[in-house]
Amino acid sequence: MSKVILDASALLAYFNSEKGGDVVEELLSSSIMSTVNIAEVIAERMHKLGVKICVLTDGPKGSYVYDGAKYYFLEIYDGPVVERTGCGDAFGAAFTAARVYDLSVEEAMRWGTFNSAYVIRMPGPQNGLLDKQEMLSLLKDNKDFKPKEI
Repeated sequence: MSKVILDASALLAYFNSEKGGDVVEELLSSSIMSTVNIAEVIAERMHKLGVKICVLTDGPKGSYVYDGAKYYFLEIYDGPVVERTGCGDAFGAAFTAARVYDLSVEEAMRWGTFNSAYVIRMPGPQNGLLDKQEMLSLLKDNKDFKPKEI
């Protein structure tokens, strides 16, 4: 058999026991490469397990969200980095707060990104956390900083 290249949708069919997954299993041993967006694979698997909104942070590479219908990506908000401790927690806290305020997933990503960007500017996991007024000011001053649908 000739060598094949598998993409994420083929692997998802295999992992999710979907139609065609058995063919993918046969091809795995002949595969020379697989092009996989790991965020897509993880998010879809979590959604199938019942997670309504899957948020994946990838440190200095940004964040991804899957809401069951659309994928979003938001790069980091650039700035000085003193220490990364608490960065992911800061993202999660602000993302959650935005959702509590009934804001969209896209807006929640902005909240999380700004909060984490300010936490890493200072030592310690809580220094730099933004209060609501600071957050609203940053959001207003950076209207063009928003997630892209991928």
